Amino acid sequence: MDGQQQQGDLNIWRVESLPADGTTIPSGIVREGEHTGHAHRITGTSFRLLESSTGRVVAKIESDDCLIVHAEHEPQPLTPGLWWFGAVHEYDSFANRSRPVVD
Repeated sequence: MDGQQQQGDLNIWRVESLPADGTTIPSGIVREGEHTGHAHRITGTSFRLLESSTGRVVAKIESDDCLIVHAEHEPQPLTPGLWWFGAVHEYDSFANRSRPVVD
């Protein structure tokens, strides 16, 4: 899939570069659930997951068999390239602010 996708409370966007100050996340866990303990995780034979000093998480997908998986959602393919992962936000019109969706 190209451009943008979503898996539950996780937004996924194609990006052009890796963070310069990224540290490797060896577990493949992109984001952990705040309440359920479930995690969005990358599986596959060739990928690199990095987190920048600002908390930005980017994956370099190198093989066609990579998926983003979660216990409560269907697995989604990640095509080779660079992908950024961020929280879905919802808008609270009474408080006049945006907040991340939590699972």
